[in-house]
Amino acid sequence: MRSLLFITIFITLAATAALSQASQSVAETPEKSQFGLIADTQISTSLHEVADIDRSVDTQFVFMPSIQLNEDLKLGVKLALIQNILHERETKLKNTKLSLSHSALSLNPFLSIIPSISATFPTDTILPRRDSFLSAATAQAKVAFDFSRIGLTQLSLLTSMAATKNAHEFETNRLGESNTSLSLLASLNTTLHILQTLSLELYGERSVGFTYQGTSKNNFELTETLSYTFTPQTSFSLGHSNAGAAYRENGTDSRVALFNPNDSTVFVGMTIIF
Repeated sequence: MRSLLFITIFITLAATAALSQASQSVAETPEKSQFGLIADTQISTSLHEVADIDRSVDTQFVFMPSIQLNEDLKLGVKLALIQNILHERETKLKNTKLSLSHSALSLNPFLSIIPSISATFPTDTILPRRDSFLSAATAQAKVAFDFSRIGLTQLSLLTSMAATKNAHEFETNRLGESNTSLSLLASLNTTLHILQTLSLELYGERSVGFTYQGTSKNNFELTETLSYTFTPQTSFSLGHSNAGAAYRENGTDSRVALFNPNDSTVFVGMTIIF
């Protein structure tokens, strides 16, 4: 399994070189490399009772530096720090994600596709010890719908499909639960621009993961976010999210719901683009 880590790095670097060369052959004078940084901070709390031991209040800081390799290719890194304010004061680094994305490719006047590949590395201080995670490789395609051509400038729609292959040292974690070998995800993101500075975003996803033994795990997420833009580089957000297993223990009854008093979380956040 350890070999997948090196294979992932090789594929990512090889794809970067190949796509970069292909893009430069189209553009005779590619633009100079440009650096970018997105910083996001968020405070979220579950909706358990205040005295409930399962209740958590988390603070998360996300840093996403990127470099524009040429007019089409962007290389980015996602670093996330998280701290549980109620139970643990120690700040933890989550797994690090390295991604290579291509600019939007027009399919027709209304549709464009944004392909990307990414690799995830085990920088989390807790997760590797718990489930022996080594690395992951993901291929993703986002499809954007342009409604401005029919006069709906306030509405945007983005759908995404992704496949992720994980590598673990062991097929089960230290609790005896099966680790996920392969996962498939489909999502839909709809944004309604209510005002020039105010927008409502609705996000939904369904995913299915397959363990090394061949059993499946179904999950979902539903998130609603209200965002206010102070400047083109700064925005404030307020939202609610419900996520978890898509089916109950019997495997047939659905658990998908907009709100769950035991699983739902509310959050506030701020995003700054440098």
